[in-house]
Amino acid sequence: MSNIYLYVRSIGSQGTLVSQMTREEATKLIKDFKQTNYQVGILSAKDLNTLSIVYGEFAPFKEVEYMYIVNILEKKIQDKILDKSKKSSLYDLAKKIVDKNGIASLNFEKEVSIDELEILPKIPYSHIAKIGRVDKVKGKNLQSKNQQVINLRRFFNTDDLTSITDMQVACRKQIKVNGCEYALASWLKEGELKAKDIKIKVFDLEKLKLSIDKIRKMTLKNQDEFHTELVELLAGCGIALVLVEKFPNTNVIGATQWINKGQQAIIQLTLKGKRADSFWFTLMHEIAHIIEHNSKDFHMQDEDKLVLEDEADNIARNWLIPDDEYKKFKLKGNMTISSIKDFSESIKIHPCILIGRLQHDGILSWSTYSSYKPKVKII
Repeated sequence: MSNIYLYVRSIGSQGTLVSQMTREEATKLIKDFKQTNYQVGILSAKDLNTLSIVYGEFAPFKEVEYMYIVNILEKKIQDKILDKSKKSSLYDLAKKIVDKNGIASLNFEKEVSIDELEILPKIPYSHIAKIGRVDKVKGKNLQSKNQQVINLRRFFNTDDLTSITDMQVACRKQIKVNGCEYALASWLKEGELKAKDIKIKVFDLEKLKLSIDKIRKMTLKNQDEFHTELVELLAGCGIALVLVEKFPNTNVIGATQWINKGQQAIIQLTLKGKRADSFWFTLMHEIAHIIEHNSKDFHMQDEDKLVLEDEADNIARNWLIPDDEYKKFKLKGNMTISSIKDFSESIKIHPCILIGRLQHDGILSWSTYSSYKPKVKII
């Protein structure tokens, strides 16, 4: 006879919680689960020892740094492979399951830990307060710092700030990021909060593919005309498009993260340089990454191009300006503004797209025709 196990995996680490319970209890807990920095699921096996045999490499306790085994009936939490130096928020979660047989509400007001105080200077609190997400706190004494931690817990929707970078597992595991990971986590969280204001459908890959030409034609419009239309089009494909200014100590240009168990995505852009050509290319790059790789991994574009993917770059360029057409234009050698406008009109894109491409390829200087590039802004 098989037993049912709820497992909770801490995204961004090898931490896992496993709790034996009924399928109904596990289903209820998953349904009520509000935190986004964990993977949750139900496993079935004879016992914990056979769980790894049943699920092989996908067993939740394969290659873990620490693990908590919860027995609700006996109200016990068993530490397994636990590095005592790494206090995990999963322990608090395990305790809540034992104490209340469910996911209790987060305690933002609980005592602030030393680890959280050490993290505090790495989080751009002043900037988060500037955009109105947390209250301004005067003073630099311990009481003020404790209040900042409590305010940030609410911002991140966690009762332990040490867990916030767990949300960016792929960012930390797949790429090297210039800047502070805590500042990046703050920027990404702001994107999640802005995305909540957008009604997003379930992700539809085929619908997204069919939307590329519509998106391309929007380059001919100014931002006041295309913004709402673009946001609604992508929302219909299961993607929330949010514009979030760059946070201090981050070099990010754009990122794609998945929410609601991979059913929806957020494309988040900083509007580097606030130029329309850069906006459209960065957006197309993120879309190209989603379509070409057909994966639901975290993806980020960095200002220093440490994480830029040539494949997605080439797809984005070709969507905006077909390569064969671009080669024909270059061969003519006529780079006057009237020639650029005529060519852009013939392929139905804004001239700024061609100007930006020519500047990037070194055919035009960065200052040439820059006045023909419309500005975009954070909305």
